[in-house]
Amino acid sequence: MSVDDDMVNQNVINTLLSSTGYEVISFPGGPEALAHIERCSVLPDLVLLDCMMPGMDGYEVLQQLRGMLPHTHIPVIMVSARSEEENIVLGLETGADDYVTKPFRRAEFLARVRGQLGVAEQEDLVWI
Repeated sequence: MSVDDDMVNQNVINTLLSSTGYEVISFPGGPEALAHIERCSVLPDLVLLDCMMPGMDGYEVLQQLRGMLPHTHIPVIMVSARSEEENIVLGLETGADDYVTKPFRRAEFLARVRGQLGVAEQEDLVWI
């Protein structure tokens, strides 16, 4: 799942991930993404979450997501143009599993996505 209010960023993420075999569901903002998670029958394997969005920023979306699913862990990668240490620390302390700054490099971004999906698969194996 990708949550970003910028359609150019959404297109880049969709193209990049779709070309490597991932299915991407995109949402323009936090309220839409959270509503989808509330009603979906299958949770996303990963959430890519922009930090700077109007109305509800990525940090608030992340807090609400973690509160909605206290016993389920969905890996979240914050994606932002903000590269200052305080923004990265805030994202990680809010509950993000990783933080990637824009513009990102293709190979690094895909490695981070695969790494988080691998973590999710290992966690699933532990709980079975």
